[in-house]
Amino acid sequence: MFARTRQRAQTGKDPGAGAARTASGKGRKNGRGRRRRWPWAVAAGGVLVVGVGTYWLVWGTPEAEADAVITQTATASLQTLDKSVSATGTITQAVNETVAFEASGTVLSVDVAEGDMVEAGQTLATIDTLRLEAARLEAVATLAQAEATLASAQAAADASTASDAKIAAAEAQVEVAQANLDTAEENMADAVLVAPAAGQITSVSVAVGDAVGSSGAGGSSSGTAGGMGAGGGAATATSTTTAAFTIVGADSWSIDLRVSDADLALLEIGGQAEITVDGITDTIFGVISSLGRVASTSGGSAMFPVVVEVTGQPEGLFDGLSATVELIYERRADVLTVPLSAVQTIDGVTYVDKLVDSVATRTEVAVGETAGSLIEITSGLAEGDEVQITVAVSTGSTESGGETGFEERFQMGGGMPGGGEFSFENMPGGGAPGGGGFQMGGGGMPNG
Repeated sequence: MFARTRQRAQTGKDPGAGAARTASGKGRKNGRGRRRRWPWAVAAGGVLVVGVGTYWLVWGTPEAEADAVITQTATASLQTLDKSVSATGTITQAVNETVAFEASGTVLSVDVAEGDMVEAGQTLATIDTLRLEAARLEAVATLAQAEATLASAQAAADASTASDAKIAAAEAQVEVAQANLDTAEENMADAVLVAPAAGQITSVSVAVGDAVGSSGAGGSSSGTAGGMGAGGGAATATSTTTAAFTIVGADSWSIDLRVSDADLALLEIGGQAEITVDGITDTIFGVISSLGRVASTSGGSAMFPVVVEVTGQPEGLFDGLSATVELIYERRADVLTVPLSAVQTIDGVTYVDKLVDSVATRTEVAVGETAGSLIEITSGLAEGDEVQITVAVSTGSTESGGETGFEERFQMGGGMPGGGEFSFENMPGGGAPGGGGFQMGGGGMPNG
């Protein structure tokens, strides 16, 4: 995981695409179709000796190397530069939740079945609210009594220590009663269990008549037949459970990542992410949804969790796929850039070879950040200016006699008797001298 700067072309094209390429003749000793005419009266042995001598004169030893100079042109263009943190992770379904009743009671209805698709907020099941409503009404009465006691204590206040103590105690009772009422009202709301997110129901573990809730009815973890009294007797339900439904998202995905503390400091929730998945051509986009503050240790380094939610519903995603994610923390649009290879620095002066009326003219420039194969130009060029890039490439043969970087064919023919063609094929790779690769066209020698 590391922070880096990279470029993203606005046009989607390589900034050097369409560059003109020319090859100078410097260091290039041969070419396809190069021929020499020989007097027809030369004997075959003389031809061979002269031909081999010419080969060594032109090419030297098999280990000799030559250089060719390649020139290209590139256009200064506006790009979008991103600074990002790179990390890898595994794609998982964003929604994978187990939901259950927070309130205790008896299940009155189950409104969905395994395999059903649900929307966020859709009712999954309900429980009996008789006991919940009774508890809420009791909490209302208790709060009213506590408020009355507080009012009476305040009315009788005489600034004595005892009076102040009564008022403080009454205020505490009001706070407790209010908290109990809040809980009772939340329990009433929890009597209807709803889907927290859209997805597919993959498991249903409750049925009508079950006792559910964090504590269960009557404190039983497995229900038995019997009556359920208001005071919490034996459960009337067939079972007691806390896990009611499991919902798995069908069209939403997330990626769990790990980054260093230095990289974490660069990121923020809501930041953009670009995701690359093997086998999927298009770039997938996402948003940073979570930045963890509790580190885990990986290879002796503290790594922090980051969660990215995939935007939209890209095709081709599957649970468990590996993904490379660029977590973007800075984006700069309309940055003037040229290929990095176009910029040179000599004696502290940075310049490019700008084409002025098709002539390469050394032009001083100021540069900014690099981004992959591009470099930012802060002054000295304008959008649309063309620059020349000169690259020296090796064209020598390999020591092992393998293929060379230049044309590996030397021909002589056309003027020999019989119209035949005399050629050396791949001389460095085992041709004459050394055996093999020596060919003569039919009828090329005297007497045909």
